[in-house]
Amino acid sequence: MNRPSWIIFRRWLIGHRKLLQWVEGNVTDGLSVYSLPDGHRKRMRNTNMLERQDRELKRRTQMATLFPSEATLHRLATAVLAGSSAPSGKLHQ
Repeated sequence: MNRPSWIIFRRWLIGHRKLLQWVEGNVTDGLSVYSLPDGHRKRMRNTNMLERQDRELKRRTQMATLFPSEATLHRLATAVLAGSSAPSGKLHQ
């Protein structure tokens, strides 16, 4: 690295020390996806499945509108999420 670049880099490191510490502590977690088989990594490239589950959960809770207790809400959410983990990969309706 030439001298001016090194000076800029050092200033950046000093100004972003908290970010640097976070990256150093979490880089292995961020790269752990590469230890998975290729087929799994392809499905993890985006959050489409999570967004679909979130939409389904919102749809089901909006239909009920009023829950007598928090436990009732938890049961419904568990049922929706358990139904989405069926072997076919499709949500049960």
